Amino acid sequence: MLSDFLQFSVTGITLGSIYAIVALGFVTIYSVTKIINLAQGEFVMMGGLFMVTFIALDIPYWLALIMAILVVTIIGWVLEITVFSRVTGADPVNLIILTIGLAIFLRGVASIFWGKVECQH
Repeated sequence: MLSDFLQFSVTGITLGSIYAIVALGFVTIYSVTKIINLAQGEFVMMGGLFMVTFIALDIPYWLALIMAILVVTIIGWVLEITVFSRVTGADPVNLIILTIGLAIFLRGVASIFWGKVECQH
């Protein structure tokens, strides 16, 4: 019973920490850009996919982590220059729709490169 309690506690703290980091990301992005970026989860997904890809290429863990962060940072920077810098002053609803479209685009690009996994029920 004690091992179950410890397992549930560790899982709860882990999930709570993940939710807190995501919420902090939303707040930070909004406070800096005044845009609610709903594509934030896709950037996290890309970081994980790049990390797994680099590890599969036998790159050491610490170097794969740094490379994944750099690649996703560069992708975010390119999207900032090509997309977000052109829509400054736009209506907030349009910016939210833009980030939803960006999320769909990033998910589609990721599915092209890494493939799709279908759930079997």
